[in-house]
Amino acid sequence: LGGQDDDVTGAEIAARMPQALTAGWLASVRHDLATSPLSEAELVASGNPDALASHPELAYGTTLIVTMAAANSLVACQIGDGDLLGVTGNGSIFRPLRSDSRLVGTRTTSLASRTAPADLRSTQVDVDATQIEVVVAASDGYVNSFSADDGFATAGRDLWKLLHELGPSPVEKALPGWLESTSTDGT
Repeated sequence: LGGQDDDVTGAEIAARMPQALTAGWLASVRHDLATSPLSEAELVASGNPDALASHPELAYGTTLIVTMAAANSLVACQIGDGDLLGVTGNGSIFRPLRSDSRLVGTRTTSLASRTAPADLRSTQVDVDATQIEVVVAASDGYVNSFSADDGFATAGRDLWKLLHELGPSPVEKALPGWLESTSTDGT
């Protein structure tokens, strides 16, 4: 994505990220397959042993949300389901990544797909211009645990408020319990 001495912009990182993430993921999967190939039982259990035998990476189907800070930029990249939102200094919610109309029901894109580099959505957001203060990324399990469609956005705004009221340390300590409670019990 850029070496230590490179003067790389957030937009350049966002442009390079899909290929770099996909290549790194694929190298890791291939290494794992080389050291621990899929067993006959795993192939049969997949329900489609022929497809898995010819494309074993499918067994590692993975969705991903990545964010990083780069100078005055937020760089975000996503493949598959889950959600990502930002909260600005006035509490407004925005979603930095475009939606993917292919994500319907349980259907999702994945790093295991041969089209993964094209399926990855990435962007760069100017932190100063948007006044972004909080970024919240979550799996589909957390996002889908809310009974209302705007539940995740409300949770993001609530998190922003708590960070202002309590500070980072108490929120960091309480966060695992909040996530577990929401994922288990819903809202």
